[in-house]
Amino acid sequence: MVDVDEFAVRLKSFQENLYLLYKNAETNTEKPDRLLSCAYKELGIASEELEVAIEQLVIQAEEMATTQIQLEAERQHYKNLYEFLPDAYLLTDLRGTILQANPAGAKLLNIERRFLIGKPLTLFLSQQERRTFLTKLNQLSQCDRVHQWAMQLQPRYSNPLPVVLTVAPSLNSEGKLVALNWSLHDITQDKQVVNLPKNSKTDPIESRPKLVYHLGEVIPLNPASLWLVCQG
Repeated sequence: MVDVDEFAVRLKSFQENLYLLYKNAETNTEKPDRLLSCAYKELGIASEELEVAIEQLVIQAEEMATTQIQLEAERQHYKNLYEFLPDAYLLTDLRGTILQANPAGAKLLNIERRFLIGKPLTLFLSQQERRTFLTKLNQLSQCDRVHQWAMQLQPRYSNPLPVVLTVAPSLNSEGKLVALNWSLHDITQDKQVVNLPKNSKTDPIESRPKLVYHLGEVIPLNPASLWLVCQG
């Protein structure tokens, strides 16, 4: 890559030498050389054109540097957003292998972020969920729409969690699907736990804490648990 500043210094030195040669050619009265004088003039014109080209290169270099600074600022901005988002976010390839994860994702899966990279997402699903997940993953690789569904997540060395998965395609400049963006939202954090007063005289089932689900919400099912609908 050409150093613009160094090239400009070399051009200036060339112009100074050219000026001295041109001056000597005009003051040499003993043997005038018109051809040499014309050659110097042509070189002078070429030098001026080259100087204009250098000025344009300098302007382009400054514009590129400004654009690079803006792009870096935008990249850092989105990186900060990604790092501090409260929900878990993952980037995987089309086979479900984890490529990137934010801190919330590592926390939800109960594993250090550096150990997540290169692992298949199916490692963090229960055996019952893996077949369904692989079927949906195959469907995702054949379309470019956003999909969402609920399933049981199995964090490392922890109890299963009901989550809502939102998957968005990542396309390249040619519109080809190259990766998948995953949002994993722990829906247990959204549930309102209702407790009856301690002095309430009611049967043991009625006295247990209750989760309130609203119309349209997905109620996750766990084969190891029994859910009792009290109302609705």
